[in-house]
Amino acid sequence: MSDTEEVKPAKKRRFADFTPLKVSPAFARLYAGTVLGGIGSQMTIVAVGLQIYAITHSTLAVSLVGGIALIPMVFAGPIGGMLADSFDRRLVLLISTLTNIAMTAGLLALSITDVALMTQGQHVPVWPFYVLTTINAMSATVSGATRSSLIPRIIPIELIPAASALNGMSMGAQLTLGPALAGVIVATSGYAWAFGADVLLSMAGLLGVWALPGIPPLSDVTRPGLTALREAVNYLKTAPAVTWGFVIDIMAMTFGRPYVLLPAVGALVIGGG
Repeated sequence: MSDTEEVKPAKKRRFADFTPLKVSPAFARLYAGTVLGGIGSQMTIVAVGLQIYAITHSTLAVSLVGGIALIPMVFAGPIGGMLADSFDRRLVLLISTLTNIAMTAGLLALSITDVALMTQGQHVPVWPFYVLTTINAMSATVSGATRSSLIPRIIPIELIPAASALNGMSMGAQLTLGPALAGVIVATSGYAWAFGADVLLSMAGLLGVWALPGIPPLSDVTRPGLTALREAVNYLKTAPAVTWGFVIDIMAMTFGRPYVLLPAVGALVIGGG
């Protein structure tokens, strides 16, 4: 190209760029699995809140689902990053996804047990819900960190912005469809069916992870431990934008949780039971 030749500006897109799904079968399978598993996870979040309120009639008890899990989730983030940097990312994602499925299966068992106890005028204790949801939240945090870190390994670097946009669309679909489906299923069939649907959707999502190629570390890295954690903290000191992103997110997770009131609103204000 000559020095005098004008460079034409890139054509602006009006719609999403689906190129990553076309050029990378691995990304396409992972994407489909992420959408399905995410819808199931959102169903479980709603169903847990509804069932705990049905058992306790306490919005405080509902809020403790996230409150108890908050600190473990904060630690799960850097732990997930260290694991993704140190081991095969496909293996880390498989283990964390299987953990999610196991915890949801535990919630399913609790819900079925509660139905049996209700015939005797009793309920299951609430504390197992907190244990299972906390472990579920920690493994989901590890899954999220690992999934984000492996995308640059399965698609060309120039397609990462398009993949990020698609992931944003995926999250929107999960946050819209999951709660809506949970409400319908709980109202028509019961809590156990919502948890069971999550197990099935998560199993479908697991297939997308299983089909990934092995993604080992690119080079020698610091193994998980205090040294790696210290390096992460030192990095945050040099990246205030990242640090404040964490701080704002934690504040939002701690104080910006109006949805814990929604089961009470449905039962007392709207009259939905």
